[in-house]
Amino acid sequence: MEQQSDRLRAELRALYEAAGRPTLSQLAKQGAKQVPPMPVSVGTVHSWLNGPAVPGPDKTACFLALVAYLHSEAAAHDSRYRPRSQAWWGQLLKRARQERDARRGGRPRTTGPPGPPATGPVTLPAAPAAFAGRTAEVEEVLLWLEPRADESREPVTVAVSAVAGMGGVGKTALALHAAHQASARGWFPGGTLFADLHGYSSQPPTEPEQVVGRLLHAMGVRGRDLPDGLDGKLDVWRYTLNTLARAGTPLLLVLDNVRSPEQITALLPQAPHRAVITSRHSLSVLPVHRLRLNPLTEEEALALIHAALSVDDRGAERVHTQRDAAAELAGLCGHLPLALRIVSALLREAPERALSEHVADLRAASSLLDVIAYEGCDEAGRPYALRASFALSYDHLPQPQSRLFRLLAEVPGDRVSTRAVAALLDGSTADARRLLHSLERSHLLIKEPADTEGPLPTEDTEYWTMHDLIRLFAREYGEEAATADRRDEALDRLRDHYADDVLAAAGHLSPKVATQAAPARFTSKEQAVSWLETERTTLLIATTTAPKKHRLFRTAGLLAVIYNEMRYFEDAVTLGEQTIEICREAGNQDTEAAAWNTLGEALQSLHRFDRAIEAHTRELAIRRETNDPAEECSALTALGTSYAGRRRFDQAAQAHRAALELARSTGDVRRRAVALNGLGLMLREIRQFDEAISCHSQAVEIYRELGNIRGEAESLNNLGLNFQDVGRFTEAVEAHTRDVALCRELEDTHSYANALSNLGLSLHAVGRYPEALEKHEQAVEMLRDQRDPRGEGGALVNLGRTLERLRRFEEALAAHHEAAQLLADAGDLVWEGRALQNAGVVLMHLARLDDAMDHQLRAIEVFDLAADRHGAAASHYNIGTFFRAKGDYEKAADSFARATALFRETGDAVHEARALLSLGIVEAVLRLIRLRRRCRWR
Repeated sequence: MEQQSDRLRAELRALYEAAGRPTLSQLAKQGAKQVPPMPVSVGTVHSWLNGPAVPGPDKTACFLALVAYLHSEAAAHDSRYRPRSQAWWGQLLKRARQERDARRGGRPRTTGPPGPPATGPVTLPAAPAAFAGRTAEVEEVLLWLEPRADESREPVTVAVSAVAGMGGVGKTALALHAAHQASARGWFPGGTLFADLHGYSSQPPTEPEQVVGRLLHAMGVRGRDLPDGLDGKLDVWRYTLNTLARAGTPLLLVLDNVRSPEQITALLPQAPHRAVITSRHSLSVLPVHRLRLNPLTEEEALALIHAALSVDDRGAERVHTQRDAAAELAGLCGHLPLALRIVSALLREAPERALSEHVADLRAASSLLDVIAYEGCDEAGRPYALRASFALSYDHLPQPQSRLFRLLAEVPGDRVSTRAVAALLDGSTADARRLLHSLERSHLLIKEPADTEGPLPTEDTEYWTMHDLIRLFAREYGEEAATADRRDEALDRLRDHYADDVLAAAGHLSPKVATQAAPARFTSKEQAVSWLETERTTLLIATTTAPKKHRLFRTAGLLAVIYNEMRYFEDAVTLGEQTIEICREAGNQDTEAAAWNTLGEALQSLHRFDRAIEAHTRELAIRRETNDPAEECSALTALGTSYAGRRRFDQAAQAHRAALELARSTGDVRRRAVALNGLGLMLREIRQFDEAISCHSQAVEIYRELGNIRGEAESLNNLGLNFQDVGRFTEAVEAHTRDVALCRELEDTHSYANALSNLGLSLHAVGRYPEALEKHEQAVEMLRDQRDPRGEGGALVNLGRTLERLRRFEEALAAHHEAAQLLADAGDLVWEGRALQNAGVVLMHLARLDDAMDHQLRAIEVFDLAADRHGAAASHYNIGTFFRAKGDYEKAADSFARATALFRETGDAVHEARALLSLGIVEAVLRLIRLRRRCRWR
């Protein structure tokens, strides 16, 4: 069956008919007009139109020139004719060729049977109930979304349909309609995700970090399990997409209301996944297929009104029997789908009323209002009466609905829950839901799909939003009616609602944030966390924009602590800065110091160490001024950690030692353990292992006496790694075994996986390779399930080393290569270098010496970028071994000399001695060779 070839001929034939059936000789001449000329015979054109021929690759330009000519002729015959894009024709031609090649024994056909049913999440809003027109545009989008069987055989660029057009023209409706069709055909078993980026709303556009966080949340990744900052979240997103691709379960991503390429560039998936984006801008810098939407034609607009009126079978014949009035009505709406849907909702409410009366109402509304020309006029030069169509719908609202409509335009954020609306109205959720559904039926409000599987009740998962043009319109009326609506009182109730819920959620998280009595709002920690994650953007906007006198404004510090613990560090930075401003105005130094601490911790997690140093320095100054030695100790420890992150180790050591001394003098045992751990980590960085071991050993004992299991586990992990550094492997096995047991007791799966990996390293070091292999395989699997590409990459490196010891070289090489790719995507240069380095060692075992050399050179480049001299030293040593194996002793000596110098710089005496020994042997061989040459000469 030749589906694509038949379709190409049918489409070309339809275009030929629309163009008035020009002569075949006229069509054949189009090729001769090209530069350079591409002549084609009349017989060839006939076979393209009627079969069986499909234009070959050498005829593409000629075929597209013929299509362009037919487009111009069709437009001349009918000004309403809408041509398809050249890209659309090119894609269809490509598929027809592939089908032909498959029939001849070449590549397989591009179009296969429908894919498997969706197993991934589907977060699409409901498809438009009365979608009409746009037939060609829908087909064009679907043509680009359709899976291609040959994608694994040749590179495919990002397949994106960028649907551009003015506000209200129906971009979102088209995208949703096409996405639902694609999903129904089983094309995207990996799921279909939707995200509104609010690029044109009155609120700040949604940032990429917020978008990727929501997408990963929909994929089942909890916010607290995500890495730090945007880069870390993008690593998990790309890893998730790669996992789906390997499993053969592609995903569709719909990104709505995109304002700039920066919002989405990093999010766009590669084949076999697909994406559809909508924007009022062309986004010309993105490598995507573009589709420009214009207002509907008159026939399409009438079809939309007819479809809307036919939803409930009341007045379905009205468009046919009152066509002239319907056409005038569509014209006053500018043929814009948004305005047409709003007016159609009014028409349904008055099924017996003549359409001409609605036309008169709309004209009257236009004359009473300042009608704006929104981004253009119709063909006769008349401005679109979009605002008037909104006004007419608004005028028909009962008083309770109209008041709510005005108030909703002022709520913080771009969406609001049913429960929050009940607080806004000071009523029940049932009453709020009734009014909200009434506005939805009038197309003045949009209901978002509810998260039915979440732990929260329905009123917390029902969300409502407005089109940004309607929000602007509602604000005009809201300003006029602010006093009558008692708007300030309503917004204060909404802020009280958010403040109460923040306090209630805080009580479930940790003693650090449960600072005061709060209402029993949530029944579990899971509910509290779910609400905080769902309302995160709204809470950030509501808190930072609340009047300074309102208590919600003053919950910024509490929210900063919460979101810092939940790993939403950018939000913690914003809220921490606000809290500092509040405390300075109030003269509250204690709370200001705590805010500097929260801000510094968030900045550390984002690796903004210079700013973190400044924050903790400010905190330290306040603690000293207020004579608070306990908190001064904590500030010193945090400052030392920031200095270490900036690799200013002398200052880090000074801060940690001062913290340790202060904790000892005040008898603060817990803070002494914290200071010891911080100092030990810093000492390991500068390779002072013995002192680091002493610090971590003391921390272990203190935490054990205090019964602090988490602190003890962390200290044991650090201690075990230091034991490995100095070759005390039996003690390392013991430390890591205890760490694994404690992490299991804590039910901390992420720490447990890392503990298993480190235990595997120590077992490897004592020659217990089968046991080490088992631990590494468990760790890799667990970290893969947790979507931690950095952790998985490191565990794969460890696994590869053990496989190498077991002489399973091909498996070891595969593990190192997979690790290098994961770590490169994650931006972890140090571990990427280690993966390449170890892959080079395995290649030596496989006698692939040139490949081994290439891997070591690449590793050195990566280590140099990471300023990791110790890693570079090890690769130089491996290169020396390579040259020694090839008999090139001069180059071997040079490499061993470099390795010796770098090991000496990093303070690694053991490896320096090893490199010196190898250098001495090679130099001895060189002296012997030179002596023999001299003897022969004599």
